[in-house]
Order: sequence, then structure tokens, then C-alpha cells
Amino acid sequence: MPVNRQDKQITANVEQAFQSIAVPQSLLDFVDQVPDLYDQQQIHKSGSSQPNVERKSTIPRKRMILRRIAGGCAAGLVIFIGSVLYSPSFAAYTKNIPGLTTPVEWLQQTAKNIGIQNAKEHGYTPIHPVSMNKEGRIFTIDNIYLEDDRLRFTLAVQGPKGATQKFGADPADFPDATGSGDAEKPKKISDTEEVQITQYRFGLPQKQLEEFLIKKPTKLTFRIGGIYESFIMTVPFDQTRLKAGEETTVDADLGLQQKDPAIEYAAVKSFSIDPTRIKVNLDIKLKPSYQIDFRRGLEEDWPYLTDEQGKKYVLNRDSFPYQSGLYDSSSGTVSLDFIPSVYFDKQPKQLTLHLKKVWLTETKASETVKISTVHFPQTIRTYGKTYTLTSAKRQDGSWIFDVKKPAHSLSNTSAGITFEWPPEVRQQMEENKEWKNEIKGKKHIFNNDGCITPKYTLNPYKEIPGQFELTVVAPKQDTYTLNVRRYADEIPLDIHIPLK
Repeated sequence: MPVNRQDKQITANVEQAFQSIAVPQSLLDFVDQVPDLYDQQQIHKSGSSQPNVERKSTIPRKRMILRRIAGGCAAGLVIFIGSVLYSPSFAAYTKNIPGLTTPVEWLQQTAKNIGIQNAKEHGYTPIHPVSMNKEGRIFTIDNIYLEDDRLRFTLAVQGPKGATQKFGADPADFPDATGSGDAEKPKKISDTEEVQITQYRFGLPQKQLEEFLIKKPTKLTFRIGGIYESFIMTVPFDQTRLKAGEETTVDADLGLQQKDPAIEYAAVKSFSIDPTRIKVNLDIKLKPSYQIDFRRGLEEDWPYLTDEQGKKYVLNRDSFPYQSGLYDSSSGTVSLDFIPSVYFDKQPKQLTLHLKKVWLTETKASETVKISTVHFPQTIRTYGKTYTLTSAKRQDGSWIFDVKKPAHSLSNTSAGITFEWPPEVRQQMEENKEWKNEIKGKKHIFNNDGCITPKYTLNPYKEIPGQFELTVVAPKQDTYTLNVRRYADEIPLDIHIPLK
């Protein structure tokens, strides 16, 4: 992680201070309390505002006395904690100071996203965090970034063990926003306390966002909800502090229609450089009932960017609700978000988009096949693919067929197709009481139903190279007619497009 000049100066000053000052135990005790004081808004970072909530002070009298004992050192410690929050390199330095490891760790943990980290390193924090103390828990909203029609933020809930995990958050200013949260495992702060951190991403309806911004609001409102209660937290907001992205039109044909007939057209429409990401917009036209996905399989097969120096910019995993790499059939677009952004660097003269593979999926089956449980070997041909069923065994209310794949497809463990029952057959199966009793309590058998998957040994559980099996969960009979549709069908590309 790069260290700027300010970070180096702060580090040097702190090293000198710790070498020359005899720190009393009372001051070390105070240091251990600073994160709690900060979260309860008894201490504020420079330039931050108190949340617009009603609260009562819960600081015991002895802690108030401890603050007075700390005396003139308190101001320096406020700067110290503020530096931890704003400077990742300084926070890394403080990990070597006894007694500060736990507070620093969870403060840093709320900014794991590389795009957000990069923006903060360059001093871009357009919306400051707020905290409130409510019924023995400290709620903090941080890492708040509004870009285009996407809102991201972090909710940290600090409190007694087992009492931090049942809270959610959503942007109350945008009732039709769609999104979700990604909760991490609670982190231990002490023997009795923990902190639960959840990263949220919301897509905001364009009309609601425009109506919100035209009013020149001074706050963002969040609804925090538990099982039995909900309450409101507000964050000071100044839209003039938001940095706008820089969009460039490309209109470069990708030629994907030559790779698969289900793709009728594909082009890079534009790309934009935002403070926390590089967004590449694709125009895609597919045949009806098809979806295209740019981020299945291994991460090494996902799209990425490079600059003229060879630096790599990876596809952002933390991109819901945009579902970076997924096709939006209503608009015919795919948005790819890459990190870190070059918004603050202004260094690359050119970026190149690399597409290694895509995956195609049909939403509705368009072919059928017949399979036998008594005659072997038998060959299945569908969607230009050939598979040979060599044997079958009956197990737990299902058939498991041994499958032989063509030699050229052995390295790809995904078959690219899935077998399904016609709706009327599925209804008949549900009415088969004998079979329902046979599969009772065996939900695991449906995990691979209709899929060709690698074969595994049981002890030890290990994949058998080059061997595959097809699972068909069904009542016992000699033959079946199954619908077939393409599912996550891998299409190699190896395309490299300069973005100018």
C-alpha cells in the first residue's frame, strides 16, 4: 500500500513521541477506551458532524474522571484515532503498538473494498461517518459512496456477544432501491463484546435519485431494522462534495456473434472513470430466452483491464446490485466494474479490455432427449454436444449414470447443459406416493439433479480426473424423456479491445 508524505510525517512524529514520553498506565487505559468514546460521539474527527439522533450519555463517572486524568494528551489521541480512520498506512503502523491492535483492526475492517480504499488514500471521503449509542449497542454508518445511481455503505454494530447480528439497513430516501448486504463473521473486541460489519450495495431508481438531488438535501436517511424494532439514522450530506465520473464513448464491435449463434451483437459502448471504479458498458443483443454471464468459473477467466505499463485492474466482486458481468435483458446492457480506479492517478494513457470467456444460459428449454436405464452404451446428442452413457445405478430414489465426454472437453468440468422434467411430468412425480416415501429426508439428492458433474471418490473425497456422472432424480422406470437447455455454457473468446 503506498505511503504518502503526510503519512510518513505522522509516523515519524508518533515514533518520536513514543520514544520520548513516559506513558502512564492511565493514558494507556484511555487509549483502550478511545474507540468506544469515538463511536458514542464523545470524540469527533475533524470536520465530521454528530448524527441527528436523540441519545443519552452512558459513560460511567469513572470514565469521565479518566478523561480528566488524561488531560493534555487527549487532544493528541483524538488526532491519533482520526489518523487511523483516514490513513491506511498509518493504521498499519499502529498495529505494532501494544493495546491498540483490536480497535485498529475493526476500524480498518469497515473499508475492505479496494476501490473505496484507493479513494480514501487520495483523500476522497465525500460523506463522513456517524455513530449512535442505542440500548447498549453502538451503530456506525461509514464508507458511504454515491456514484451514478449506486449507493454503498457499511453498517457496523458493536455490542455484547450474540446481540449484534440481527440488524439490517436500507436507504430510506429511496423506497424502491434494490440491493443487499454482505455480512462478515462478528469480530471479537473483548471477552464480552464483538462488532458485526455488513457491506451494503443499493441500486437507486433514476427518477427517485433525480428528485432527491434536485431538493439539495442536507442529509441521507437510513432505516436500521432489527427483529422487533427499527429506527432512523441520518448522515450529513452535501452533494457538491461528490466527484462526477468521466465517460468516454468507444463503440467497438466485439465480434461475439462469430463465437456463438445465440449472440446477435456485442460491442463496447463506453467506459467511465469514477472515484472508486472503472466502469465498462457493453451493448449486447441475444436471441430470445438467453442470458450471458461474464463472471462464472474461475476468477482467472473473468474480464480484466490492463494499462500500458501492464498493471492489472480486476473485476469487482462487490458490485451488486449491478451484478457486474451479468446481462440486463430489459436494457440489453452489461456493466463491468473494475478496481482500483485511475480517477486520481491520471497516469494510464490507454486501457485495454481483456475478455477470456463468456457463459451462455437459456431460460427456457428448447430440445428434448430420451434416455434408457437398461440399454448401454447410449449416445446423447444435443446443442452440438455429444455424451455417452455407459452404465447406471439406482440410489436414494434417483439414477446415477456414468458419462463419457469427448476428449477435447475433459478439461471443462461444466457440461454446459442441464436436464429438466416437463411440468406435467413433474406434477405426476409429485403425486407418486411410493417414490415420495423413497426420497423422504434425502434432500441432498436434488443438489445435482439434471447435471453432468465430475465423479468423486468417497474416502477420501476426491475428484476422479476425466470421469463424470449424470444424476436424474425420478421414480424407477426403463426410459425417460427429458427437456434440455443450455446452462452456463462456456464460450472461449480471447479478445483484447483498446479503450480510447
